[in-house]
Amino acid sequence: MNDSQAVIMVIEKKILTQLNKALKCSYSPYSKFKVAALIETTNGKTYAGCNIENSSFGVTICAERTAIGNAIIHGDRHFKRIYIMTPTEKFCPPCGLCRQAIAEFGIDIEIILVNQFSKIQKTSIKELLPLPFGTDNLEKR
Repeated sequence: MNDSQAVIMVIEKKILTQLNKALKCSYSPYSKFKVAALIETTNGKTYAGCNIENSSFGVTICAERTAIGNAIIHGDRHFKRIYIMTPTEKFCPPCGLCRQAIAEFGIDIEIILVNQFSKIQKTSIKELLPLPFGTDNLEKR
């Protein structure tokens, strides 16, 4: 995946507005790197998330996992796609922890990376995490 694969596509104004609002909510006093995520359910609902840093770095929560948690707390667990926005020119894919967290809910979830110019790059969790750890890996009791 590289920037040359980027496509210019109009993102729904509603989606872009929600992402920008979540980006402004980012609590990132240490890295100064803001990230917003918006997860879309199979029934069309969306739930936002932002990164939340902590001085004990291991406690930091990524935007993608915050969005997933937001959906879960509202009773939604069937996801179609997740948008990830950073205020950078380069596209920013989810970290390894977030890839695994997204894969928990389906390997066909579409990933839409959004940069500061509202350009997008499409990928999928299957492409980013081809061999996820899943329930098949757990011993049956």
